[in-house]
Amino acid sequence: MVEIILFYWPKLVAGAWFALFNFLMGRKNDNKGRLPAVLHFLVLFLCSSAVVSLIAELFSYEVYYYIFITKLNMALQPLAYVVLQIFIDGIFIVIGGFVFSKTSNLHSFKGAAIYMQFVCIERLAIIIAVEQWGLLVLLILFQSVVIFTQWKFIPLVESVDRYNWRRMFIYLTFLFYVLDVLYGAFYIFPELKTNEMDITNLVWLDSIAFVSSAFVLGFIHSSLKEIQQEHTKLQYLEKLQHNQEDLVVALTEIMGAKSDETGQHIRRVAEYSCCMAERLLKDEMEIQILRTAAMMHDIGKLMIPQEILFKPERLSMKDYEVVKKHARYGWDLLAKSKEPMMKMARTIAYEHHEHWDGNGYPKGLKGNEISIYAQIVAVADVYDALTSKRCYREAWKSEDAAAEIVQNKGKKFAPQVVDVFVSRFDDIEAIRLQYADEA
Repeated sequence: MVEIILFYWPKLVAGAWFALFNFLMGRKNDNKGRLPAVLHFLVLFLCSSAVVSLIAELFSYEVYYYIFITKLNMALQPLAYVVLQIFIDGIFIVIGGFVFSKTSNLHSFKGAAIYMQFVCIERLAIIIAVEQWGLLVLLILFQSVVIFTQWKFIPLVESVDRYNWRRMFIYLTFLFYVLDVLYGAFYIFPELKTNEMDITNLVWLDSIAFVSSAFVLGFIHSSLKEIQQEHTKLQYLEKLQHNQEDLVVALTEIMGAKSDETGQHIRRVAEYSCCMAERLLKDEMEIQILRTAAMMHDIGKLMIPQEILFKPERLSMKDYEVVKKHARYGWDLLAKSKEPMMKMARTIAYEHHEHWDGNGYPKGLKGNEISIYAQIVAVADVYDALTSKRCYREAWKSEDAAAEIVQNKGKKFAPQVVDVFVSRFDDIEAIRLQYADEA
């Protein structure tokens, strides 16, 4: 153990730096998680790319020695050892990245992309370095360059964007395997590290590592700039939406005065829709627009006579036919505006009573002929209607209402939306309680 520590001490120092940096970043962003500070730091140290790669290297050797040397009585096969090491290295890195993401509360591809940057920096330093002190110096140098070029983007770690992080992760994973293969060349050609081979070969090896790393670093910088631009657009959109919501709230208050639906019902439907849209839509701006547009799903009821909307018993077929016209009225009321939110609201108002099996109204649309926005709002609207008290009935229990939604999967409701509804039911229930009607 002492020999291992003495030989690999630069990796242990790098692991401590990784833990310290990410620990401080987590505390700065109030991302404390569930772990006490000391345990948080220790977990980060153990899952650091440097420590994980050290464990993977030692484990690879033990596995190779046991299988090929002890059991098969084979001489050392450098190529076989490198293939095995790359495979095991990849597994350990996946585990380390998963632990890092969970510990740092960086979900999806954010944590994975950030972690893979440290992994690739460590691999590049190992390839370039010729001695232990050089390895430590290069680790510090390369990490400093990356941190310096990305420092202004650090606040974007909390960005709601998801898909740029995935692209960055894919590129970094590709770079990781390129560098791992280059590192494996030192096992296949040990003379590379002893300067017995022509220096040209070593320069070529280092050049490939540098060029590959520079290309990926440039791509990441470009992707972070895209995220920053999207984040700025999102902030502008949120301000714009706040202004638009004043108009929407005024309209919905008028709707509330003309029907038995409360302002809280309108808010709940909007929040339920947004909650489900986070799993179904790719663009964050689109999700935020949906939140506001969903508030106007029943705006057409402004045109329905009050004596029908406030009827204390179930509607007759004749009255129901009148109420059904609110979908068309909603389309007409919102038809003048070309603004994206109003166009989405118009579609939702017109289609949110269409059924997946084609038995809805007003046009009898079927399947994906129905807008995804209307598919989402349809589930949100029915669930809230069932769990809300009406003048002609009591509110359903949330479990019974959810069961009704599931029972109508593929009938009234889009299967993929119902699946998301089920997966996010706890979040939807939290919204229902947060915006509950006043007793």
